[in-house]
Amino acid sequence: MKLSFALIALASAQDVYSTSEDSTTAQPTQRPERPQWYPYESEEAKKEAEAALKAADIARRADEAARHAAEMLAHQEAMAAHEAAMAAAQAARKEAAIAEAEAIAEEIARNQTAIAEADAAQRAEEAAERQRQREAHAAWTAEHEAAQTNETNDE
Repeated sequence: MKLSFALIALASAQDVYSTSEDSTTAQPTQRPERPQWYPYESEEAKKEAEAALKAADIARRADEAARHAAEMLAHQEAMAAHEAAMAAAQAARKEAAIAEAEAIAEEIARNQTAIAEADAAQRAEEAAERQRQREAHAAWTAEHEAAQTNETNDE
C-alpha cells in the first residue's frame, strides 16, 4: 500500500514536472535530474519513491548490461564462425594448391617418361642405322676385295 502511494506520488510529481517544463515562460528554468517532492508528502513516501527510482535505475542498468552481454556473445559467436570459415577457406586453398602441385608433378613425370622413351627410340634407331651402315660397308668391302681377288686371279 505504501509502495502504491509512493508510485502514485512519483507519477503525479513527474506529471507536474513535465507540464512545468512544457509551459512557455519567458524565464529560463533549470531542469532538475529528479522531480521535486511535494512538501506535504511524508518522509517515508519520499524514501519509498526514491527506492523505487533506484530500483528502476538498477533494473534499467541490468537490462542494458544483459543486452550488452547478449551482443558481446553474439559478436563472439560471429567471430568464431568467421574464424572457422576462414580456416576452412584456407584449408581449401591449401588443398587446391596441393592438388595442383600434384597434377603438375604428374604431368612432369609423364613428360619426362615420354622424353626418355623418345630418346631411347632415337638411340635405338641411330644404333640400327649405324648397324646397317656397318653391314653395308662390310658388304661393299667384301665385294671390293672379291673383285680385287678376281682381278688378281685373272691376271
